[in-house]
Parts: sequence; C-alpha cells; structure tokens
Amino acid sequence: MSGRVGFDWFAAAGEGSQPGPADGRGSSSHSVRDRSHGTVRGVIGQLIRPGYARHTVIGATLNKQYIGNGAQIAREAGNDPAVAPGGPAARAGLRPGDVIVGLGSLPVTSAYALVDAIRSLSPGSRVAVTYVRHGEARRAELTLGSARS
Repeated sequence: MSGRVGFDWFAAAGEGSQPGPADGRGSSSHSVRDRSHGTVRGVIGQLIRPGYARHTVIGATLNKQYIGNGAQIAREAGNDPAVAPGGPAARAGLRPGDVIVGLGSLPVTSAYALVDAIRSLSPGSRVAVTYVRHGEARRAELTLGSARS
C-alpha cells in the first residue's frame, strides 16, 4: 500500500493526491525547521486569497509498509507512477525503491518523519536529500513542489 507525499499523512503520503509543479515562490535553501508555510495564519491567508490552500509535495509515493530505517519510495503506485514524471523527486534523480534517510540536516527514520519534514517547508524550498539506492548512500538537491489542498 502506498500514497503521495504532501498534505496530510496519507495524502501527504495521501491516496490520490497529485503533485503539482513548484509554484515559483523562491528557490533559496531553507532549514527543515522553517515552519511558516503550515502555520494557521499562513493557511488562513491562502484560503482568503486565492480561496484554497497549497501543500508541499516531493512528487513521489511512499511505501507505507516499509519497516526499515528511512522512507522508501514505493516500487509500484497502482495506476500512477511511483515517482511523478517531471516532479520534484524525478528532477532530483530519485527512483522507485530509493530509501530517503535524510532531509536537510535531519535524519529521516520513517515515512511519517519524512512527511512531517516536508510539511514543515514551503513549496519552492530547496533542500538536500540523502537516500540509499542498492546499498549506496547518495545525495541530491530537491526543490519542493506544491499541490492544491
């Protein structure tokens, strides 16, 4: 079983959520601790103008059954690709089966930890991602995308 990374956990990793492109609100590097996007004031402002809220996504489906350390990108995602073509994860070179073990300076110990970290950042933020592919640790720069809530 798997779901998209984004808004709430199973739509943040959520079923049927489609990732959108980065909304162009900047591309400077941010700490994973930048929580301004998910504040009540920030969401209310979005609901007032333009009438909907956006949430941060990486454009990949997580394997909710993975029990190892980190967050594994699903190998299959039903009818959708596990890594959205042209999405943030694809642009960073991530592939199905990769296990994300770090985001910025923070370790990622589970899919829940990754979703929390992603939700704490604003769309368009750039962050380093550390992942394991076939037993080899790798690092890439990821520009977070957004989707409508």
